[in-house]
Amino acid sequence: MDINDCAAVFSTARMPPVTNKLKYNPAIDGLRTIAILPVIIFHINNNWLTGGFLGVDVFFVISGFLISSIIVREFKDSSFSYSNFYERRIKRIIPAYLFMLVIVTGLCAIIMLPYDFKKFGFSIFSSLFFVSNINYGLRTGDYFSNDAEQWPLLHTWSLSVEEQFYIFWPVCVMGFIYISRRFKKPADKTISIGIAVAFCLSLFLAVLLVGDKTLSKWGYYLVFTRAFELLIGAAMAVIVAKPTFPGFGRLITIPSGIILIACFFYFDRSILHPGVLTIIPCLCVAFLLGMKRSGITYTTLSWAPMVKVGLVSYSLYLWHWPIIALYKYVLDFGIQGSPIQIPVEHAILIIATSFVMAYLSYVFVETPIRKSNIGFKGAFWKIFAIPSTVASTVAVVIFFSNGLPQRLDNDEYLAKYAFNSIDKERCPGFLNLGCAGGSDAGEKRYLLLGNSHAEHYFEFYHDLGQKLGYQIDLAAAGGCSPTYTSLKCRAVFSYPFDQTDNYDGFIVSLSWPSDQSSESTEKIKLVGDYLIKLNQLSKPVILIGEMPTFNMSIDKAVNYKRLFSTQTSEINIKKSTNYQIINQYLKELSEEVNIKFANPIADIESSSLDFSSIDKSGIPNYMDTNHLSVYGSRKLAEHITNQFKHDDIIIKYF
Repeated sequence: MDINDCAAVFSTARMPPVTNKLKYNPAIDGLRTIAILPVIIFHINNNWLTGGFLGVDVFFVISGFLISSIIVREFKDSSFSYSNFYERRIKRIIPAYLFMLVIVTGLCAIIMLPYDFKKFGFSIFSSLFFVSNINYGLRTGDYFSNDAEQWPLLHTWSLSVEEQFYIFWPVCVMGFIYISRRFKKPADKTISIGIAVAFCLSLFLAVLLVGDKTLSKWGYYLVFTRAFELLIGAAMAVIVAKPTFPGFGRLITIPSGIILIACFFYFDRSILHPGVLTIIPCLCVAFLLGMKRSGITYTTLSWAPMVKVGLVSYSLYLWHWPIIALYKYVLDFGIQGSPIQIPVEHAILIIATSFVMAYLSYVFVETPIRKSNIGFKGAFWKIFAIPSTVASTVAVVIFFSNGLPQRLDNDEYLAKYAFNSIDKERCPGFLNLGCAGGSDAGEKRYLLLGNSHAEHYFEFYHDLGQKLGYQIDLAAAGGCSPTYTSLKCRAVFSYPFDQTDNYDGFIVSLSWPSDQSSESTEKIKLVGDYLIKLNQLSKPVILIGEMPTFNMSIDKAVNYKRLFSTQTSEINIKKSTNYQIINQYLKELSEEVNIKFANPIADIESSSLDFSSIDKSGIPNYMDTNHLSVYGSRKLAEHITNQFKHDDIIIKYF
């Protein structure tokens, strides 16, 4: 095979329609039913079917089998065309996805709070270009975390994995076939060796990453660690393509079916997945894909109801998760230790709604476009490029507007202040270094530094600074501490040492553990060491105390009231008393390292002033369980400035 032959195989020019299409196998749609139903059950309640997440792995094996069957056949007879291949992919994947995306985006615009809607905007962008798996891998938490259960587009990670595989795999197969012709070896043998090598590399990488606590989520999300599952399907495609292959009989297919179903019940989130054990259900699926078209297993999988569910399985996969995620988003108030459980009657309604939307998508969107005669150029521009550009523009607007907070404004509050702990117009970044507040021409300049708790005090100190004529700058990043070594955290806590001459003092605000474990004690000791170093700069250092925390996210409670016109008094919001214990400890720590301790909530409580989670007019003073809203931070400053004279405020807080 010379370079011209290779170029012909690799051509993206549109080829004549291939006549030797794969013969439809209804049992494969039956397998899709076995894949999708456990996934839905697991997502509704993972205790009902602990291994239901394996349904995604079943889909991977099926996809690897079908795609490889097409690619290998077309490459071997020199009829493969990238334009034909991606035309089919675009017509199959994109229309149903865009239909779901439009409706879910509209629902999120109604339901979601600004910061969550901003993250949703980024998810739109990443899913459109099939990098959702990278997006969610970069987020805090993992696929199984409670927070992830409320990300409406989380399920698109698997679509991204498949599409990324579809980019690499045709190139690999072309390479295998080129090698086979170059060295005059059988193509099937060369492809099989290539699959075996790629399988081992992928499995090795998966085991390596999943076994590492800090990298395990990458083991879950990356195409390179999931490829071995698709390659099991690819290997079966090569086997089935041999004219002499008779198909597996019941001695293999019946045990495979039983073992596969057993895996759904006996696997759970504690196993290292994907990993060596993942091979078990994947092999079972492969054997079922290679079975004879006769016998009890084939008859069962080809049963009409199984086939009908399988036909809508893609749309069903697209729809079930956003419905579940938004259900939980609305009803989950973030009560610690009490993740929301979906009642059986609600689960039935969710499943019914998912099936209705999937049916509508399949009949009116997916099928007509998939069967249309539109060519590659038309499919690329009309189905993918233009709609994706429009959707990307919407995503960018959502993201850079900080979640379009004005959509939630009402007569009581502006959402950008009610549902944020910091004024995003003043300090828009995730990492704030030197964000300016207070008086522009202040006689003194202080730096407020820390994590998100420093951010929620920034409006408080901004108002105090304006009253006193002080400039207040912010150096903060969420989730940081002097003990953390990430780049953003090092940037924050090294900032006062790099900018010492520019400031007259430093105000430190952090989140503090409420338990008395040895790990927590050690962390607090390390923070104390940092405060000592900061104090050695010979500038005033103020450690600011902890505000009260609550048993639920106040923004979620207020949002629920907004959506359903209920009274927040009907929601059982409880204040924790842990903050008093923490503040006593912080006072002692401050005395120990010889710095000032400021405790605004103590000053409020000593004057019997009202500072509840939500004030009487319905304005939230908190944005979640433990962060003040911008309104709350301003109200705190208002109480302090009304209660204390100018000089007393300086003594207490500077």
